[in-house]
Amino acid sequence: MTIQEMISRYATNKAEHLGEKTLYEYGNYQRKFAEWIATSKNNKNYPMRLITKKTLPSISTTLWVEK
Repeated sequence: MTIQEMISRYATNKAEHLGEKTLYEYGNYQRKFAEWIATSKNNKNYPMRLITKKTLPSISTTLWVEK
């Protein structure tokens, strides 16, 4: 399963349980994450199963620098 598929499924499954603004903000963060993975791994369709705990600290560093 790709990140884009996960984002779409999450939005569909959570739409009735989350507020509109919350769902919008979650979507923004998810898209930023997907863009970061695509850039850092040079693969737009990087599989979710390959993302590990070691992958995550570097995105938080990157996002803090962008703000």
